[in-house]
Amino acid sequence: MGSNQVTLRLSDEAWARYSAQAETRGVALSTFLRQRLERQDEFLDSELALRAQRAAIPEPAGPTPPPGELIEILLMMRMLAGPQKSAVAQKEIERQGLPTWDLK
Repeated sequence: MGSNQVTLRLSDEAWARYSAQAETRGVALSTFLRQRLERQDEFLDSELALRAQRAAIPEPAGPTPPPGELIEILLMMRMLAGPQKSAVAQKEIERQGLPTWDLK
């Protein structure tokens, strides 16, 4: 693997800050800056990949009903199912580690 040299200028403050960080790690300033740039590139690549994955997830279709309507639907379903079937459903949700809504 070949390498190329790059010359750059730093402000006095940046030079002092980066030099102290390099010294703490026991590496030369140039090594510290190269490693820092490489880590930043890796981070940006992974961030872009995550954003691309997120963009691929479709948005839910239609508007979300207000909480009052959802609670009303839940109550009607519990009334139709009865207490035994409601308890079975609630236990399954708890088994999956999801939060439940207790009417007690």
